[in-house]
Amino acid sequence: MQWGANLVFWAGDKAIGGKMFALANLDDDGRGVLSFAAGPERYNELLENEGVIPAPYLARAHWVFFRRSSKGSRRKLGETIPAKRDSR
Repeated sequence: MQWGANLVFWAGDKAIGGKMFALANLDDDGRGVLSFAAGPERYNELLENEGVIPAPYLARAHWVFFRRSSKGSRRKLGETIPAKRDSR
């Protein structure tokens, strides 16, 4: 755990310049489930969906925040993460 109850996902070794690409909230507090780097191409498109907001502290880097209570967000999340991974 890097930040409290948030699980941090890295591409590469963070000790030698790896990049953080997602954060999972493991708290059972009803807030968001996942924040991730959407990139400038997908950022505005994802924000048009209910329950998706700019990620706190990371929005300027084109990160989005999926709220736990949002309808359809799990499906959208499932469609988005593989697309992001394939684009690398």
